[in-house]
Amino acid sequence: MRRITLFATAAALAATVQAAEAQAPQLALEGRAGFAFPIGEWNEDEVLENGVGYGASVIAMVTPQIGVYAGWETYEFSIDEDEPGVSADATDVGYRAGISLSTPPLPGNRITPFVEAGVIYNVLEIGANAGGTSLQILSDRTIGFEGGVGVVGAVNSRISVVPTLRYRRHDVEFDSAEGLDAETVEYVVIGVGLRLHM
Repeated sequence: MRRITLFATAAALAATVQAAEAQAPQLALEGRAGFAFPIGEWNEDEVLENGVGYGASVIAMVTPQIGVYAGWETYEFSIDEDEPGVSADATDVGYRAGISLSTPPLPGNRITPFVEAGVIYNVLEIGANAGGTSLQILSDRTIGFEGGVGVVGAVNSRISVVPTLRYRRHDVEFDSAEGLDAETVEYVVIGVGLRLHM
C-alpha cells in the first residue's frame, strides 16, 4: 500500500510540474536590424535621408497567441546639408514595450503571422560636424507609439527569422536655448530579426 501511495504521489507531482511548465510564459530573445524611411511633416523639406538601425527585445508569450515585449532600438538618419564640409545626422533612440497578437501557424508550414502595438520612450539626437568641431543637441525624452505586422518563420525549434513592417511616431521638444522647433518624428521601418526561443 505504501508503494502505491508513493507512486501516486510521484505521478501527481510530475503532473503538477508539467502543468506549471505549460502555463509558464515562453521567453525569447530577438535581435533585429532594418531600414527606416522618414515620412510626414518630419521630412517635408526632404533633407533627411533614409536611415538604418538595430535593436534587441525580450518577448514573453503568455499564451500561444498573446505576447508582451520590451526592448531598445536606435535609428540614424543622415541630414542633407548644403554647406560644404558639414555633415549632420539625426538619431532616434530609446525603449519600446507592447503586446503582440499571433494567429495559429499557417497550415502546412512554419509561418506565424502577427500584429504588434506598443509605446516608445525616445530621445532625438541631432549631431553635426564641421572642420573637426562637433555639436550634439538632445531633445527631451518623450512617449510615442508604434505598430506593425510581421511573420515568425521557424527555422527549427529554437531559432526563427522575423521580418517586420512597422510605423513609429513621437513628438519631440528641445530646450529653448537650443533654438530648435518642436517637431513630430515619424518613420516606417522595414526590418528583419533573428529570434532565439529559450
